[in-house]
Amino acid sequence: MSAISGISSPSIWPTPSGVSAKPAEGGPSFQSMLQNSIEQTSQSEAYANQMVEQSLLGDDVTQVEVMTAVKKADLALKMMVQVRNKLLEAYDEIKQLRM
Repeated sequence: MSAISGISSPSIWPTPSGVSAKPAEGGPSFQSMLQNSIEQTSQSEAYANQMVEQSLLGDDVTQVEVMTAVKKADLALKMMVQVRNKLLEAYDEIKQLRM
């Protein structure tokens, strides 16, 4: 997966007063937050797969632990799909703006 390059606002468009295009001091950027969320979702899925595999191999893993790991991974994936849907909706709205 390649890194997402930063988007800079063109200098011809004025920035409204009080609004900053840069992240707050010491705060994470939207890009890094999104990338961290995707990585955490991927790790959650990998952990759930590992738990299922351990259960099938007869390791000392309860069915409750397996189901909890699978449900957490499922919930994380559903959340990322919703974030993607909202991003696409916002992009479509921006595309429809008349300049």
